[in-house]
Order: sequence, then structure tokens, then C-alpha cells
Amino acid sequence: MNLKAFHILFVTCSALMCFLNATLYGLEYDGGQSTSALVPAAMWVIGGVLLVYYGAYFLRRFRDWGYL
Repeated sequence: MNLKAFHILFVTCSALMCFLNATLYGLEYDGGQSTSALVPAAMWVIGGVLLVYYGAYFLRRFRDWGYL
């Protein structure tokens, strides 16, 4: 696996983990136990969106490179 394929895999996994953490914090907020979970949930969503944007930028920028 070359560096481009690993980078795409790493960014994808990182974005998915950001959205998973945002979901978990959102469920904690939805449970009514703590309103302080709303800020980290929003930050995880922002981080996930930025990672998706970066992944799209990376794919556009290096589209002429091969995957293997």
C-alpha cells in the first residue's frame, strides 16, 4: 500500500471516528444528563466535516497519482 492509499484510508477512518464521537456526545446530551456534552459534540462534527473537506481536496489535488 503506497502513501496515497494509506493517507486516504487514514483520513476516512479519522472522519468516521469524529462522527462517531459526535454521535456519542449527542446521545449523552439527548439523555438529559448533561448539557456540557453539546460543545464537544459540535466540535467533533466540525472536525469531521473538515476532514471530509480535506479528503476531497487531497483526492482532487493528487488525482493523477496511482493508488498502488
